Amino acid sequence: MCDESELMKKCDEEALKKMCQEKLNQREEEELKRKCEEKQIQKIEDINLGSEEEKRKKEWEAIILNNRQNEAKRKKRCELEALKKRCKEKALQQKCEEEALRRKCEEESMEMQKEVNIRKQQEEAFKAKQKEAALKKRKTEEAWRKKEEALKKKKQEDALKKKQEKLALEKKQKQDALKKKREEKVQKKKSEEEARRKKCAEAIKKRQRNDVLKKKCEEEALRKKCEEMAQKKKLEKEAQRKKCEEEALKKKCAEKAFEKQRKEEALKKMCEERALKKKCEEEAEKKKCEEETLKKKCKELAQKRKRENEAQRKKRENEAQRKKQENEAQRKKCEEEANKKKCEEEVNKNKCEELAQKKKREEDAQKKKCEELAQKRKREKAAQKKKREEQAKEKQRKEALKKKRDQLALKKKCEDLMKQRKADTIKKRLEQEKMRKERALLNKCEQEQRFKKWEGEARRKRLQAEKLKRISAEKALIKECEEKEKREAEELKKRQLEKALKEQNERIRCCLFKTLERQEMQPGCKVSIIGTGAVGMACAITLLSKGVTNNITLYDTKKDLCNAERMDLLHGSLFVDGLNIKKAESIKSTKDSRVVVVATGAKSKPDESRQNVAQHSADIIKQVMPELVKQSPKAIFLIVTDPTDTMAWVARKVTNLPYARCFSPGCHLDTARFRMLIAHIVKVSTQSVDGYIIGEHGGSSVPLWSTVMVGGIPFNSLLPDIGTEIDPMRWSNVHMEVVKAAENVSKVKGYTNWGVGLSVTDIISAIFQDSNRILTLSTNAKDMCDIEDEDIECGNKVSVVGSGAVGMGCSIALLTKGITNNLALFDVNEELCCAERLDLLHGSMFLHNCHIDHSCKIEATKNSRVVVVTAGARMKPQESLQKVSQKTADIIKQVMPELVKQSPKAIFIIVASPADIMSWVARKVTNLPIERCFSTGCHLDTARFRMFVSHILGVSPNSVQGYVIGEHGGSSVPLWSTVSVGGVRLKTIHPTIGTDDDPMQWSRVHQEVVDASFKVKCIKGYSNWAIGLTVADVISAIFQDSYRIVSLSTNANGMCGIQDDVFLSLPCVINKYGLGAIIRPHLSEWEKCALKKSAEEILKAQCKLKL
Repeated sequence: MCDESELMKKCDEEALKKMCQEKLNQREEEELKRKCEEKQIQKIEDINLGSEEEKRKKEWEAIILNNRQNEAKRKKRCELEALKKRCKEKALQQKCEEEALRRKCEEESMEMQKEVNIRKQQEEAFKAKQKEAALKKRKTEEAWRKKEEALKKKKQEDALKKKQEKLALEKKQKQDALKKKREEKVQKKKSEEEARRKKCAEAIKKRQRNDVLKKKCEEEALRKKCEEMAQKKKLEKEAQRKKCEEEALKKKCAEKAFEKQRKEEALKKMCEERALKKKCEEEAEKKKCEEETLKKKCKELAQKRKRENEAQRKKRENEAQRKKQENEAQRKKCEEEANKKKCEEEVNKNKCEELAQKKKREEDAQKKKCEELAQKRKREKAAQKKKREEQAKEKQRKEALKKKRDQLALKKKCEDLMKQRKADTIKKRLEQEKMRKERALLNKCEQEQRFKKWEGEARRKRLQAEKLKRISAEKALIKECEEKEKREAEELKKRQLEKALKEQNERIRCCLFKTLERQEMQPGCKVSIIGTGAVGMACAITLLSKGVTNNITLYDTKKDLCNAERMDLLHGSLFVDGLNIKKAESIKSTKDSRVVVVATGAKSKPDESRQNVAQHSADIIKQVMPELVKQSPKAIFLIVTDPTDTMAWVARKVTNLPYARCFSPGCHLDTARFRMLIAHIVKVSTQSVDGYIIGEHGGSSVPLWSTVMVGGIPFNSLLPDIGTEIDPMRWSNVHMEVVKAAENVSKVKGYTNWGVGLSVTDIISAIFQDSNRILTLSTNAKDMCDIEDEDIECGNKVSVVGSGAVGMGCSIALLTKGITNNLALFDVNEELCCAERLDLLHGSMFLHNCHIDHSCKIEATKNSRVVVVTAGARMKPQESLQKVSQKTADIIKQVMPELVKQSPKAIFIIVASPADIMSWVARKVTNLPIERCFSTGCHLDTARFRMFVSHILGVSPNSVQGYVIGEHGGSSVPLWSTVSVGGVRLKTIHPTIGTDDDPMQWSRVHQEVVDASFKVKCIKGYSNWAIGLTVADVISAIFQDSYRIVSLSTNANGMCGIQDDVFLSLPCVINKYGLGAIIRPHLSEWEKCALKKSAEEILKAQCKLKL
């Protein structure tokens, strides 16, 4: 491109020189004509000197000559100015054409990259399908094995039963005989018991040997299968590599051919332009003063062409933006249109040439008339002119040949210079590397010398200090010996008193509970969750949001779902201090855990019995638990799979763990429900109620009415018959509601997860705090604790509209982070809304006096401080995005006016997707002020942006500062000029950061931010945890009146050159009134252009909506 631009400049310079020479020749001819006319006038004057009329004629002729000279000068000036304008216009046209070529090349490269990405995605999908098929095969094989093992066990049990029946008959016969001879029977019984013990021991040994042999056979079969699978995978990988290499070669060949075609087309265009220039120059020589009218017309035609070309270019750009993902057929159409336009331009040029020829004919007619008058005088001069013209032509030909040779020489020089520059740069780099290495060696030598000197000085100081210590130690020993004698006498007295007290305390403890031996515990706060279903992820989010731990490991056989849940939690890492969620590729990642929560189990099918489901979940625990104990032998194991009591027994029987380190939550959630219902009846806080439920976690649980106390007053003293059949108030119905609570939730929702997750977090926090609390767990271990009633004031009311995944993510984040304890839920699906409300209420004991409104209607949102709107339409498989956004806009049109009636002074946060457009719809429908109607916008995008930057640099996300503005989607704009780490701006260190010239390609960070939510949604179907944490962060800033700066979506009219009512994300100040101010960011030119494009896309989407 550099060589072509230089050649174009040289050609333009040569054309200008030719034009100047031709103008000089014209001037010489005009001067000769004037001299001839002056001579004629002089002759006429010589003939008619005497007459006065002749004098007057001379005066008039002189005046006419002066006027002609002035007009000629003016015409020359006009021609020079017109030539300059033409040159400038040609230069501009060349630049525009070059830019168009560059844009085409960039668009084609982008399309090639997209095709490559699509192929990669298809390959990954094919691999995933293969993996799923292999997993299905393994599961079927394992199911057959389990069935065979179950049959073998049944046969063994039947044999044992028969043996036991035979033994029972023998015992009866012996007892009848032993009545007569008691003394002889005693001796016989002893001998028989010893014989039986020996037989049992031998039978047990045989069984153990058989089990060991079976395990070895199974392990060998598994190893063989793993080896075969590994070989298959290797072969598949090699085949895929070969295919990728072949495709890469094909792409390279296509690119080379495309580059050659481009170069040839560029050369053709250059030649055509040069031919046109020569024609124009020849026409300019022939034209005279009367051609000004023609010039004006040509200029007007040129201007029209420019306008048409500009309009066509704009259309092409718009079509290219819309048709990025279309097929190559559209490219061909664009090329045909371009050819048609070229033909039209050629037709226009031909018309201009025809007009010029007509005028030339008229001019020739006029010339003939003038030439007939002066033919005699010009014949002699014409011969001289022809000679001069021939000489000038020969000179021009010679000069043209010289110029061509010079151009070729310049090209060669340019190529040589480029090669020399490349060689020089390589040499400079090598020299710089050598200099760096030498400097590093010198620095190392200097550091070693300094270190040796420092060691010598340190040794001297140590010796002196040791001498002083010895002297002081000898003096201290003498004093210690004297003090020890006194202390020993005092300690003897204390020990005697302590022994007496311990004996008394042990007697009291023996009466109260059974003590267990203390076990060695794993240090740290790592928690591993086995199973990433609804229960497992509820445990994870509650552990993180309540600050119990920030080190969690997720493991599940469904690795895609596990990774998606992990990514969804990591996107909200900005709102959890020091979040560390490891990627669990295998069960080995649970190594050295302090607590392991086992939430895996079989899902019950419609026609499947509860016994079969329990058997399947028991088989899963039998497989998983031994491997978990190997990885974390000192961990505490919490079994949450249903039924929890039997599964905890299975886990302990398989692993032989002590009771203190293997148990289940048991009736802990039932006691929470029990206290919650009593608190609602008595109208007090759940933390002011004390009472327990023991026994099975299910229908046969036992409520301890004798332990129920409210504010320290036992209910048994007020109502002696409480909980019995004689009770007139029928308090036993409370226990029935506790038993049916889980069934009522699971009928509508399909499962219960929030209450279980909160109960598990309460247990783990008690373990980490070493609180010695008393909880009703399914085990033999019970610890002591002093329970204190806390008086907590009610928080600010928050209403969540929509009880889907996003709405419940927002509500659980608000409650667990302690931002509010006064919540209202509203949804069109009242049954689902009531089920979610009950599931949260069952864990209210762990949420600091939580109050969730008893009604699920829109009146429940009355007098809210903040209203979070998450309601919207879900996208169906074959439905367009435009239709979905239209449906959500219709929903918001219906809901928002009613919400404003219930809470006219509330702050409305719109979370429905697309958030920017829906916040615009909400404000247009309600006419709310800007500070009280906005959306979270790019606040989550900034959190993801900071997280990815922190991962690259190896720092915490809280230490990274930077913002993402614009649309909450693909056209968002990262402000690289504002990114700083520890107060240091990255742009000062790396000026080309985020641009196309960036060698480190930091722009990939923004691409990862844009693709983050799509990756989670592809596997999980939705993203809710990260958006829930962002909403909680915004509401906490409002309640705290913090004046924090957050990237939120608001009306951007008048900001950064935007002059339309468009909702975009900009840095905003948050206070107790909502948005306190909008900051005007200082943007670079690239950032301004990107923000305007984002605004244009949102404006187009807004115009398509029908309100």
